[in-house]
Amino acid sequence: MLYSVINTNSSHRDAYHQLAILHSQLNKTTEALDSIVKALTLCSPDDISCAHLYVEHGDILRDLRDWQSAAESYRIAISLDSGISRSHLNLAVICHLEGEYKIALHHYLVAHSLDPNNAIIAENISKLKRQLYRHKDEFAKCFPEKSEKSIDKYNLQTHTQPVVVDDWEDSLYILDDKHNNV
Repeated sequence: MLYSVINTNSSHRDAYHQLAILHSQLNKTTEALDSIVKALTLCSPDDISCAHLYVEHGDILRDLRDWQSAAESYRIAISLDSGISRSHLNLAVICHLEGEYKIALHHYLVAHSLDPNNAIIAENISKLKRQLYRHKDEFAKCFPEKSEKSIDKYNLQTHTQPVVVDDWEDSLYILDDKHNNV
């Protein structure tokens, strides 16, 4: 059915998207990637409605273990629509696994602010917190001078005041605070 739609109208972006989802569910990752890339070629660079396509693209690349390309797709999705918690969560996971804790922290906090009842986000925040406690010295290197604000101000949509993290101890406090409110 989707193929007949595409044969009739080769610029039907949603048909390519649905085909990509179908292929993904059938573990046909290469075909899914091909379909989502075709859908993305039909997007203009500033088309907000394409944000979900970039999230899907990131998910497929993640399944292929192409972490860097997946992260880039999530970043594009966020630049188009910063209100998609899944893009923040998945980018946070990749950054967390890559040891980019500041970036992971930022995206976990944004994802949590967008979807505060998501158990996966809460569990990942707990994992990051445990990892930070185990590697305090390594994480402290992310904050070279306590007098400087090393992590940018987090302007979370649900906060009137931005969240500011001065050093690793503050970041653990923020994580405790976020996790305890879940």
